Amino acid sequence: MYISESGSGSPVVLLHGAPSKTTYFAALADVLAPRARVLAPEFPGYGRTPRLAGAYSIARANALLEDALLSRGVAECAVLGYSLGGYRALLLALSGRVRVTRLYLLSGHAGLTPEHAGSMGGYLHLLRDPASDLRGMWRSYMLPPGFAESHPAEAADVTSWIDAVPRGVLADEVAAVADLRAPRT
Repeated sequence: MYISESGSGSPVVLLHGAPSKTTYFAALADVLAPRARVLAPEFPGYGRTPRLAGAYSIARANALLEDALLSRGVAECAVLGYSLGGYRALLLALSGRVRVTRLYLLSGHAGLTPEHAGSMGGYLHLLRDPASDLRGMWRSYMLPPGFAESHPAEAADVTSWIDAVPRGVLADEVAAVADLRAPRT
């Protein structure tokens, strides 16, 4: 697993979402680097990390993360996760192989309701259809009505996230996320 690293001090791990650019946290990493060791992994299929061989699972991808951190001597760290990176951060904390001292979640989730998991089937169908317009679908999913027209640069950046990873990798992630279940209350 490729991990960009900068700075020195107590480790802070920044976990990107799905889909999102692996550089999503670059500005934050620059701010933190003067006072922390900042590690930003690229999950399987993103950036410089090869796609997982065989069946994809979030647990397998997280095991690679744990192995990569431990091989760098990171036994404890603070973790910030965005979107699916938030779920991954929770898994990392619960695993206990790497001690998580602080946990920050941005738009993260701990699982899906059965209704939400079921609705992901339509999204998965679009990802597996090479003729579908993922950019238009993603823009309408991520941005409120009228935002793209009044904020074209920001809308273009968010829309480009869908191109941050090959469709097949994102389809594997979406299928794995659809299998997640929300905790029972």
